[in-house]
Amino acid sequence: MHATHATAQRGSPKKRGRVMITTTAGTTVSVKGDRCGGNNSLADVSVNGSDVFQSITPDAALSQRVEKEQKAHPDWMPYFLSQHDDYITLKSRVCTHIATNASGSPEGIATIEIGVDALKVAEYLEPLLKKELK
Repeated sequence: MHATHATAQRGSPKKRGRVMITTTAGTTVSVKGDRCGGNNSLADVSVNGSDVFQSITPDAALSQRVEKEQKAHPDWMPYFLSQHDDYITLKSRVCTHIATNASGSPEGIATIEIGVDALKVAEYLEPLLKKELK
């Protein structure tokens, strides 16, 4: 897939951004992200103007749990509480993988190769985005 053009919108200091890419086949993909500050973040993906994915973190249930835990532990950083379950899942999958002497990589865990590929995409997009942000 080759981008024929990309656009980006510079956001506020709260880390907000949008990237639109139109492929040579004419498909337009838009990815919007908003770090929102604090413990909140939002991501939207649309294809040819139709929303195909949205993620809001934390959801209502997690927000309630974090609020309760913050009251019990006011000196803890809130993101430790909101990311707790993800860290437990990560550690559990990696430790189980090692303990069972499994081959390959743990299920659902990004490998170094995936990380390198993600950086390659970022390096490809960086000059396009910088040009659009001027």
